[in-house]
Amino acid sequence: MGENTRWRDRDPSSPAEAYDMLRFFFGLGDWSDLSEQKWYEARNKEIAKLKSSMTRRRCSLAEVVLAARFCAAHQVTVKYVTDIFKHLADAKAEQRVNARPQLDVEVEAAVAFEQGLADDRSAEWVATLSRAQGTYREGVLAEWRRSRGLMTSSVS
Repeated sequence: MGENTRWRDRDPSSPAEAYDMLRFFFGLGDWSDLSEQKWYEARNKEIAKLKSSMTRRRCSLAEVVLAARFCAAHQVTVKYVTDIFKHLADAKAEQRVNARPQLDVEVEAAVAFEQGLADDRSAEWVATLSRAQGTYREGVLAEWRRSRGLMTSSVS
């Protein structure tokens, strides 16, 4: 996996990797303007700023990733590591708006999965999953996952 595609398909697992992702998306950390400081010292300072900002704002790594992906998708200019936090509320709002269609996709995938099986419970699950509405739908999907031994949120 090359450096150019690394952060498109994978989420960072540490603040250092989150900084590397920000650097990839927004070009942060131009090392050519350093005079006395070594590039890795400058990188460590930026990582420390990110970690400090996360702690101060009680922000998780997943929220930083969400905000970074939001800014990258909407072509928001990010010049400093801390600029990401300005867009966190917008990123969370967009995530809430998109959460319902994701549930629809998962239920449709579960119905297709059940239609592909030929056991006694499949027809019952297809009917139950198809009829479920509102907040009850999430519960039915979770119950279906438990009954089928699936722990992930996506069905393939």
